[in-house]
Amino acid sequence: MSIHIALGDYNFDFTDQELILFKRMWEDDQSINDIAKRLKRDTVEIIILAMDQWLANQIKSRQRGIF
Repeated sequence: MSIHIALGDYNFDFTDQELILFKRMWEDDQSINDIAKRLKRDTVEIIILAMDQWLANQIKSRQRGIF
């Protein structure tokens, strides 16, 4: 029997500096793609970070949505 680890190829560890920059860019209504480029991360990692931060009430929903 084999085990599949979902999203195992991605890195979901973020430094405090990355979180601060992510939140600033999110509040400035930057796109997920622009945030990913600035943080030099995969778009999937930033999408999961946005979901994590939203669920933790650390960011608010945006009118434009996640993208």
